Amino acid sequence: MFRSRKADRLKLIYWDGSGIVLAYKRLGEHTFTWPGIKDGLMTLTHTQFEALFSGLDWRRVHAAKARTPETIEYLRHDDSGSQIPKAKRAGI
Repeated sequence: MFRSRKADRLKLIYWDGSGIVLAYKRLGEHTFTWPGIKDGLMTLTHTQFEALFSGLDWRRVHAAKARTPETIEYLRHDDSGSQIPKAKRAGI
């Protein structure tokens, strides 16, 4: 990843599995918020990178935590006779 001195443009070179891709992005009125560099590397999670590339402040973006159902209730059977679970949270 390369950035301009003004931090309003970036170029990204990556391998997509079939070839090399060059992506270029320029922000019209704002600048990208860049992470600090430690040992010559800039480290971002996938979610933080998506925010950076979208022009958002990546420091304010966090991955949403997936909630799992507290109980599973089997309500009906499908055509093969197997039970089809319906997720149900306690208290609903």
